Amino acid sequence: MDVEDRLNEIEARFEQIKAEMSSLEAATDHGRMRTLGQLFAELEQIVRPYREYRQAVADVAEARELAA
Repeated sequence: MDVEDRLNEIEARFEQIKAEMSSLEAATDHGRMRTLGQLFAELEQIVRPYREYRQAVADVAEARELAA
């Protein structure tokens, strides 16, 4: 497994946690919501820069395409 695969897994987990946080079950369980919030915050520190990196790579590819 390479780094990009691992980052994609982390991003998928981040999205799962985000969806679970918006569920009614989590909203009524304060302990679970606290745990999810902590996980969300930890993963967001990884996911946000990764998404910014992917966008930058896409922007560079687009710029190269336009310049050609």
